[in-house]
Amino acid sequence: MAFESMGVRSMCTFVRTPELAVLIDPSAACHGRSGLKPHPVEYEALIRKRSEMLALCQQADAVVTSHYHLDHLSPLRTDLVTTLSTKAFADRAYSGKILFCKDPDRNVTDQQGERGRDFHRAYSGKASAFETADGRDFVFGKTRISFSPALWHGKEGTVQGYVVGACIDDGEERMVHASDVQLLNRGCVDWMLANKPQLAVVAGPPIFDSERVQGPEMDLSMGLLRRLAKGIPNVIVDHHLLRSVDWRSYLRAAGDLGDGVHCAADGRGVPVLEYEARRQELYDREKVDEEFHQDLERGRMPNRLRPVVEEAGMREVYKAALGW
Repeated sequence: MAFESMGVRSMCTFVRTPELAVLIDPSAACHGRSGLKPHPVEYEALIRKRSEMLALCQQADAVVTSHYHLDHLSPLRTDLVTTLSTKAFADRAYSGKILFCKDPDRNVTDQQGERGRDFHRAYSGKASAFETADGRDFVFGKTRISFSPALWHGKEGTVQGYVVGACIDDGEERMVHASDVQLLNRGCVDWMLANKPQLAVVAGPPIFDSERVQGPEMDLSMGLLRRLAKGIPNVIVDHHLLRSVDWRSYLRAAGDLGDGVHCAADGRGVPVLEYEARRQELYDREKVDEEFHQDLERGRMPNRLRPVVEEAGMREVYKAALGW
């Protein structure tokens, strides 16, 4: 329900079975890139997506946190510059839920471990349960939710650390969700295929960054995507991949993927929004007053965004930033 193909950095996904409603990674972000700060259009999309997340949080029994990067874990304090999140948002997203989380003490970077432990301190007493997820299974009636062991966040040995993938099975259908693995390590694909799902949701490679994805990495990722397409009927590949305008060329170059590989927006049947990848075009069409970003840095909601906050029903979430 929130991905780069829908205008924001995220992999937020909602899964409902007869016994359990699960929201995976309810956060989103936008980052400066190539000397350009996010355009106001990107912040408008963030507000709308956070509103959708809160509506789904009201329906969710459980929330999964695959790792502790802020486009996957909503910050526990107000941050308007990168995530447009507030403590009020986090409280509504995580309180009263079963929280399944990446282990903050094992197979984790120092920064992510600190965030994970802060998250545990803040919400272990407010959640209905707080469970370390890595390599564990949980059963709710006919629904089983299983978690991978720690998977590399990209290439093996990356300084980005690890994530956990989720497999949700209601006894008839099964899906897997693999945040930020980037199709750059075989272990993530081995795990997904071993679960024999009908649907896989996976982060593609960051082809916008030629230092991280060169010839060997490109060949590896395309080969792994072909394996997924051959073994799983429906594959959603998005996130890092959609930060480049060349994502369609990448899919064509990967070869015969059949009819089941899509970005998230195409899979959901909504328009593809390549806001980050086309940020320069956004600025070419509409110049932005310096005051817009200065307001965000001061913790104040810019006037441009206030009508969007109202339309999205997010007044209480941003009450302090609005000065109300």
